[in-house]
Amino acid sequence: MKRIPLIVIAVVSLARLSSVAHAGTGSFGEETRALFSLIDSAGYSEVSNGPFIEIAAGGYRMCGFLKSSNGSSFEATTLDLTTDGFNPSSSNDFKGKTASFIVLDFGEWMKQYMKSPPKLDNDGPWSNQPHLASSWQASLVLARACAARGLKEFSHQLYKRAGEFVSIDVGDSPEAIDRYFQDQVWKMIMGRALQNFANPKIDRKELLRQFQWLAINDPNQPKATGTQLVSSDPFISQAIKKLTSMIREDEAHHRTAFQRKHPLSLQEEVADLVFQLRDQTLDRTLEPYRYASIVPDPDSPAAKLVKIGYAAVPKLLDALKDTRFIRAERGMNADPPEERVVYRVRDAALRVLSQIAGGDFWTHVGSVLVAASLKEPMDLTGDIVWDGNYESDWQRSEARARWWWDDVVLRSKFSPIGSAF
Repeated sequence: MKRIPLIVIAVVSLARLSSVAHAGTGSFGEETRALFSLIDSAGYSEVSNGPFIEIAAGGYRMCGFLKSSNGSSFEATTLDLTTDGFNPSSSNDFKGKTASFIVLDFGEWMKQYMKSPPKLDNDGPWSNQPHLASSWQASLVLARACAARGLKEFSHQLYKRAGEFVSIDVGDSPEAIDRYFQDQVWKMIMGRALQNFANPKIDRKELLRQFQWLAINDPNQPKATGTQLVSSDPFISQAIKKLTSMIREDEAHHRTAFQRKHPLSLQEEVADLVFQLRDQTLDRTLEPYRYASIVPDPDSPAAKLVKIGYAAVPKLLDALKDTRFIRAERGMNADPPEERVVYRVRDAALRVLSQIAGGDFWTHVGSVLVAASLKEPMDLTGDIVWDGNYESDWQRSEARARWWWDDVVLRSKFSPIGSAF
């Protein structure tokens, strides 16, 4: 199942959204209208006007809104605001069965649904019984869909049910519930945008537009300083700044390559490939969770650097300080928050160095290693015990790589492994 990018239709402030009454929301309060407008402006127009469908994929069924279809392939947004692409080539995700859908009569479906609504729980949209769309997210999305289709009574009931689900945590105040929903929907939209880093088909300019939208629509009072957008979430502010810089670098790199009139020397080729690591993808399906391997693509910059070997090591070691984004994400809950979600150039460089060395600098435990650049020895004996902080774990891994190369240079023996392993 491939992820489909968010389509940002408009970039408008939440304050402006709160004054706009979208289709079917006139009888709701200002905060609720702002919430529905937030969903619409983030590119989920199919929730308001798309066909309502039941999706069958392998042993699962779920409901959602059709975004587009082309033969046997289609895109749909499910009741947790996840937009997915379904096609025969992704059938392995569904136990070898091709995904398909049927169009439902939304009004009739809602009548049956509201006669015996499921017990509130925190299940997602997937279920062997697709009518059991019982999370607060599903109730909220269905409320928006009902409001847009003139089913105002159902919409109010669903919004109330969603509020009952979260009232345990936020209280019974309608204002508090509205604010909670705005914050949570914004985070759901952020989650979808973050996943787009792992899709190389989405260029950095589009990624920048999405994070600018998130900053402008931040429900926790974003502040604009000149042309700088500042979000309450540190990663969003960092992403805007870093993506802006990377786009300028991309353009300069393209101009230089276009104007070049001579073949690249070996070291120029290495430098160019290290620059291209920003477009590298990784596979994070392996354990441990925060480790990711290089996707086996012989045409990728990482694979070409591995093939070059030791001649690429000095520039790869320099790249271990490079925190620019690559095209891979590593999860919402990474620590620290500003380092979460997206792998960096340094992560790709470390994987390349590991393959050149014939070991694994991220997970391997050796003896007590002392690198020339370290003031104190690092005891890496015994089993690895992660301290829960990605940065300190990273420092250990970087130290292993630098010690390995120092050891190789000191001995002047270009063995594939060396005593570091």
